[in-house]
Formats: sequence, structure tokens, C-alpha cells
Amino acid sequence: MYLPRKIKLNLEKKSVLLLGPRRTGKSALIRNEIQADRVYNLLESDTFLDLSRRPSLIRESIKPGKRELIVIDEIQKLPRLMDEVHLMIEEYGVRFLLTGSSARKLKRTHTSLMAGRAKTRRLYPLVSAEIKEFDLERGLQYGMLPPVYLSDDPEGELRDYVGDYLREEIKAEALARNIEDFSRFLQRAALSSGEVLNFESVASDSQVPARTVREHYYILEDTLIGRMLEPLQTPHRKAISKAKFYFFDVGVVNSLAGNVDRGRSFELLKSKRAKEYQILI
Repeated sequence: MYLPRKIKLNLEKKSVLLLGPRRTGKSALIRNEIQADRVYNLLESDTFLDLSRRPSLIRESIKPGKRELIVIDEIQKLPRLMDEVHLMIEEYGVRFLLTGSSARKLKRTHTSLMAGRAKTRRLYPLVSAEIKEFDLERGLQYGMLPPVYLSDDPEGELRDYVGDYLREEIKAEALARNIEDFSRFLQRAALSSGEVLNFESVASDSQVPARTVREHYYILEDTLIGRMLEPLQTPHRKAISKAKFYFFDVGVVNSLAGNVDRGRSFELLKSKRAKEYQILI
């Protein structure tokens, strides 16, 4: 089952870099709402191998005189394709929809090349306006990831999601030196989601150094699992409070930390994605 999304990409005018955590619906959006000339999914092993061996394959297939729309799904798997994308936008007038579930590799390599050439948009979990008969209790309990909210077994889907994240995003890419330490940190971070951060306390509970905790939070941000909300500062005053960290989905928080109280779940559910969609939950 596919639920149409409210996000507006406006691909007629400009290329778009669409970022969002795994399973927020980027691939489903491409299949159901984007009329592309060609789609390259880098999660497909044969597509990945072909383009990693010969990045110019996309450019060589461009039809002269046609302003094509090309989709590259999970672009962070092959960041050096960004050089080709840059060239095709500049020299051939090609429009691109590039999607990614991690900004880490892109930030370190080629994102600056796209400055002014592509808009950056973010795709978050579902919002109530996208669901015909929205169930608030279900949203508070299991979150709003499309495959979780629509599942007959949302708890199982969440367990699999958390396991896939630790296995694929963290361990496979060796983002954390010790996956066991990171797993303990992740649970502790979920327990303090939306609260004023005390790095020393999180470090003590996670049994890792405070400096490592800060690095782990950077990993969560770079892999789009959450955002750090920095304290308010003015030119003449110190920060009025410490930072807070918000996970992107309350269901993921519940799965990691155990069920939190409904009032706090509701606050976590009202995240920035509503503002970006310019609608109310």
C-alpha cells in the first residue's frame, strides 16, 4: 500500500538531493510519483558494479537535445558519481533526483559541488495529513515510518529496523569502532531523546568516554537518525541551556528505550518534519 506524500520537489526547474533515513519512503516515492527517464538504484548489486567500474555510463546514455530527468537512488553508496552528476547538469542540462540515507560520505566528499545546482530536501516519516484515518495512539506507540505504521506487526518491523540500522549503517561502514559500545550508547541516547543533554551522564551510563559519546551523536546526525537542537545564543549572553537531541521517529525511540510516557511521545512526534511540510500533525 502506498500513501501519497505531501513533499514538493519541483523537479521541473532544478535538480534535487533528497535525504532521509532508511525506510522513510524515498524509493516508494520514486516508483509512484516520479516520472523519470531512467532510474539507477545503487542498492542493486549489478547497477552498483557497473557504475563503480565505469561512472561515465550514465553520461554516455544521454540522448542529445533532450532535457532528461534521471534518478540515482542511494547516491551515498558511490559518492564519486557526484562528479559525473555535476558535469551532466552543467554541460548537458540534465535534471537529477539524487536520494541518500546518509549524508556522512557526501559531506566529506562531493556535496559542495552541488551548491547552487541542486536543492536539498528531506523526507521524514509520515504525517497525519498523509493518512486518511490517522490513529494517534498507533502513531505515539509505533511511530510514523510507512512500513511500520501500515504493518500488521509494527513491533517486529521496528525491531528489524533497529537491527538493520546497527548492522548495515554502522557496522558495515565501520562508523563506530566498537558496535557493542555503540549499541549501549544508542539505547541511552533514546532514553534521553528530547531532554537537555549531559554528555558525561550519557557516557557513564553507556560505559564509553564522553568524547566518544560526542562522536556517536555526530554519527546519528550524519546518518539522519536525528538532529541536535543547539541552545539559543545572543551576542552578549552565554547559551541559556545545553543542547537537546531528537530522534527522527518516536517509534524508533520506543523500540530502543522501551515505551515512554504518552505525553513525551506526543512532544517527540511533533518534530520539524511538520514545519518542513508546512502542515500540522
